[in-house]
Amino acid sequence: MRKWSLFSVVFLSIITFVSSYASMLDDEYFESRDIVLTLLNRFPPEKYFYVGLGRSPVPIMFLLEELNLSNTANIPLSGISNMDGVWIGDQKVTVVSPEELNARRLKLFDHYRKFLPKLETLKGRKILLIDFVDSGKGLINAKQTIEEYYNMSTEAVALYIEEKRLDDPIVTQLVKNKINVYYLASWRSWLRNQDLRRLGGFTSFIHDLMKRSRYHLAAPYGEAIPWEDSINLNPGIDRQNFVNRFRSKALADKYFIKAKEKYSRRMEQNTKISCTSLFFAHSRFAQ
Repeated sequence: MRKWSLFSVVFLSIITFVSSYASMLDDEYFESRDIVLTLLNRFPPEKYFYVGLGRSPVPIMFLLEELNLSNTANIPLSGISNMDGVWIGDQKVTVVSPEELNARRLKLFDHYRKFLPKLETLKGRKILLIDFVDSGKGLINAKQTIEEYYNMSTEAVALYIEEKRLDDPIVTQLVKNKINVYYLASWRSWLRNQDLRRLGGFTSFIHDLMKRSRYHLAAPYGEAIPWEDSINLNPGIDRQNFVNRFRSKALADKYFIKAKEKYSRRMEQNTKISCTSLFFAHSRFAQ
């Protein structure tokens, strides 16, 4: 009897673990999907070109790509926060000569040319930078330098792992730099933080995954090396497993399928309108 009791306990433990793991994968996918659909509603694909910064926003960028949106790109940017100086508190202090700073900037622009879309590829869309942030300094630097690179304004979304308060200095700094902040609150902070509930933050399992750098090995550019050395990067070693896992969830998700059909129609219609406008513009020019 004792043997059977022990066997039963082990068996039930395994079943519970498998069930919990399956539930965890569901949470991981569905929260990522909800973030993507929220972003698309606020920043529609007809008007924006989505750029994922670094390895953190892997699930967000993957699902955008799975919607058959051609206006997406990923760029490795490890170390961008200290590209032109060091941060002391909320202040950035330049510690290199103007000549060295200019050389770094030119090298960074060469890096941007490898990974970011050409101006004509944007077709009038605005760049939307997407990043999970901790301090936010990398996203601030990226936004400033990418705007210099294109010589035009961009928009940015900081998916912020927030567990403190609304007057958090990081949030203040992000808002000061005209960056949209979306909160990813763990269920614990959600329960205790009334302000987050009013903001409509995501009760996020993703929060904990970001804390543990869960997606770094699933990134299209897997190695955490400085952006200066980002040449011939290979996908992370967990990339294919991640793709298979998320794709199977998306294929079985009726809401995602409907969203895919919806945005495919909108993008197709937008392409037809653009082609028609181009035709008439060309006709007027020919006359």
